[in-house]
Amino acid sequence: MPLGGGDKKFDMSAFGKKVGEFLESHTVAELPLMDPLVCDEGTNPAEAFKFMSDNKIRACPVKSETDGIKIIGCMDQRDAVLHVLDEHRAKCMECKGLFHALSFKSQSFKEKAEKERTTQAGPKGSLAAVSRTSSFSSSFAARRGSLKDKDKVHDDFGIRGLANMHPFRTFPASALLVQVTEAMAQGEYLVGVTGGSSEHGGLKGMIDQIAFINFMSECFQGTKIQVKDIYRSSVLPVKTDEQTIKAFELMVSKGSSGLAVVDESGMITQNFSTSDIKIFFDDKQNLAVLHLPIEDYLAKKVDHTKETKSHQTRAPISVCHADDDLAGVITKMVKTGYHRVWVVDLDKKPLGILSLTDVFRKVSQALNGESDSKSSSCSVS
Repeated sequence: MPLGGGDKKFDMSAFGKKVGEFLESHTVAELPLMDPLVCDEGTNPAEAFKFMSDNKIRACPVKSETDGIKIIGCMDQRDAVLHVLDEHRAKCMECKGLFHALSFKSQSFKEKAEKERTTQAGPKGSLAAVSRTSSFSSSFAARRGSLKDKDKVHDDFGIRGLANMHPFRTFPASALLVQVTEAMAQGEYLVGVTGGSSEHGGLKGMIDQIAFINFMSECFQGTKIQVKDIYRSSVLPVKTDEQTIKAFELMVSKGSSGLAVVDESGMITQNFSTSDIKIFFDDKQNLAVLHLPIEDYLAKKVDHTKETKSHQTRAPISVCHADDDLAGVITKMVKTGYHRVWVVDLDKKPLGILSLTDVFRKVSQALNGESDSKSSSCSVS
């Protein structure tokens, strides 16, 4: 019996049984591992985010030697955006007027870190009470305060506080993959595997969403599940001539990590995400680039790739259609390395977004026998 496709809603129960049998019969030991990349808790934020940027990772475990060598949490790429905005706020005279003009006031990087420094982190390896995606959105609570409070750059502030607010989930090699699935469904795009040396905080390796979805891709073959069964219909568009700093601020205010860059007709031309903060670090942390139009800012990514003779150049945008088979779209995501694709209509105008977190969340719903539902909230995955 087909699990979906056409005009019929796919059978969640049948899909849950199929994927459940697969995940319950394989362990973490069978997955390909990334080498463990770890930051020390004493690393300053700028250096930590540059390290993440150079290694093209969206999260980085943080090691502490205070109470024995262990992983205390991780740095999140989305925190890099907030850090850069704080630097911009402190150094750039022009941004003082910009921030007065904005209709929101976000919690600053230092305040966020100081608050979390004194907060007890959850048990090692445990999931936070809320998912990573929702914690990102809620962490930028509105506050009152003057710009004078932010006129200092906080490069000397360590990363322990921020690591404590992002628990890093770890698994032994013997763990069943169903456990990893639940972590990925909560927005964890990187988890650790224990059994390594103290140099890496006890980590043997790491698993990211791309590697995991590739390993379980056979579960989606033949199911005829379509993109429209999963994708979210909320889009945050920005015009190609929008100032980059304003686009990053929009991400922070909406708790999102992806914006659709559109032209005057509304057609999507590029993707703009928190990972594009890498351009700022590649440009020697030159604050002036944040005042470029998004189109010019993103062009620097291509220029830098040519300079370094990298062979990992990817298309500026990855799109699909609502009626596309999910299996084919997952194959595209694995090949491109993108964690999200935009869902567009025949005129290439964005209708919504599909992320790997959405896919894992659907798998989790099927495993747990939950009703079929789609969220229309902003994408933060």
